[in-house]
Amino acid sequence: MVENELQDTEQLLESMPCMTVNGSGTYVLAATSADRHDVFLWAPNGEVTRLPFSEYRQRFGSNVLSLAIPEPETPLPLVISSNYADKPVQGIVGEYRHFTLFNPGNSPVDAFDVTSSCPCAKASLSPRMIPPKGAATLRVEAALPAEDGTESTTWPVVIRTGPSSAPVSLSWTLHARIVRPVTVSPRVFHLDELAEGFAPQKLTIAARDTDRNGSVQLAPAYLANGLRWGGAKTTGQTCEAVLYLDSPSLQTRPDRTFSLQTILYDRSRPTLRWQVVVSGSIRRPLEFLPKELFVGSLTPGERVIREVRLKNETPAKPAIELPQPDRLNAQLDGDKVRVEVVAPEQPGPFQYNLLVHADGRPANLPVSGIVTSKEQ
Repeated sequence: MVENELQDTEQLLESMPCMTVNGSGTYVLAATSADRHDVFLWAPNGEVTRLPFSEYRQRFGSNVLSLAIPEPETPLPLVISSNYADKPVQGIVGEYRHFTLFNPGNSPVDAFDVTSSCPCAKASLSPRMIPPKGAATLRVEAALPAEDGTESTTWPVVIRTGPSSAPVSLSWTLHARIVRPVTVSPRVFHLDELAEGFAPQKLTIAARDTDRNGSVQLAPAYLANGLRWGGAKTTGQTCEAVLYLDSPSLQTRPDRTFSLQTILYDRSRPTLRWQVVVSGSIRRPLEFLPKELFVGSLTPGERVIREVRLKNETPAKPAIELPQPDRLNAQLDGDKVRVEVVAPEQPGPFQYNLLVHADGRPANLPVSGIVTSKEQ
């Protein structure tokens, strides 16, 4: 572009009633051409200026941001004022940003569907019908918290316009830098191999205000069964909170593991929320090691002897139960169990069960193998 054309562009930009972008100055809206070599600058009055992309970057940097990429020979699409948040976000649920959706064309546009392509965000538009040379407000809201340790987040939005029988979709993504005013740690606790009926486990969580001279006041918004709130104490910019993991109300999965969640929030700023996860496992007081016994390939009626270990943390002496004594026998010797297996007469896979009881608690050892014919 020659010098006088650049001067004309400057005069055009100065004379146009333009929109404010990112709160940093008055600029027009932009989109790129299909080949990304040129940039279209729009003003609310509908006038369009075209600049080479290199000039656009040199003169305007990131103040005017390109969003829409129209195909050649197609009408200019809707334009959004920015795809960067004007201020950092905190990475929490419920925080939102507003953007301007501009219709540079000469016909009204019906934005009949505005959704997020990710469960992490919600989007809405007002008004739905955008008049020629008019604008609407797009609201984008976080629906899921950003992961710990991330420095940025994205909230994708899809805007569908035109007739519902042949809609045109405009995909747009908000990019935002994450600055957390409060740090909370730890956010994950793992307590493995807890004894059955364990004493309450004390879990300490520290929060610190990093963004202002105020204080943090942690409180629970949600506590899963098995977790108990132990209170919080604030000193200066630091708050120390206590959770307890209680055995009586703890529910475990069939494999004796558990994963519990709690949501904490700051009383002075209720929108600031943090998820804390407590996971682990409860060891069985009576358990075979290994938990299964595979004796391999046997011939019909073949007899084999294997040895396993029985972990017993109960005060009682284990008692063996043999549902099929002609096929499965066992003898206890301290924590060792001598297992005698007789293969069935019919070829194919088989399984027996060795049962042990102690102090009202059971333990089961599946014993399996495969019977092959004598000819094999």
